[in-house]
Amino acid sequence: MKPHLFRRKFLIYPEVQNSVIRIFILAGGAGFLGLVIGAIIFGQKIFRLVESTGAAASPENQMTISQIWFNFTFFLVTFGILYVVGLAALGLFFSHRLVGPILRISSDLCVMIENNRFNLLKIRDTDFLEKIVSQLNNSIQIRGTDDTDANAKDV
Repeated sequence: MKPHLFRRKFLIYPEVQNSVIRIFILAGGAGFLGLVIGAIIFGQKIFRLVESTGAAASPENQMTISQIWFNFTFFLVTFGILYVVGLAALGLFFSHRLVGPILRISSDLCVMIENNRFNLLKIRDTDFLEKIVSQLNNSIQIRGTDDTDANAKDV
């Protein structure tokens, strides 16, 4: 047996964790790609304008360069805000798919403990924690059969 320097503990299954990480990496890559494409487009406009004017630029061309630079900074700020809003929306979407089932499971388990009744847990089909819920349902079914066997023996 190989010694482990540290043990990994998962709140969710590794494949779910990896899929969430992949989506955020793809979103980050898409944002970076959009930023680079925008920089190239605006940079080419600035370089063409500077190249066409030569070293001594007239005041009209300087104004045009400053307008392009203002447009570029406006693009960067707008794109940055949209990117942050998009990542926040992704975070809300995935936290909804992760936290929702956890809250549902915990509330159902609390009701089961208070009422001493063992009902099967239910979550949406699109939620991430289906394997955990199926394992909990299996243990609930086993617990339910143990209780009925114990009640039958007592009678």
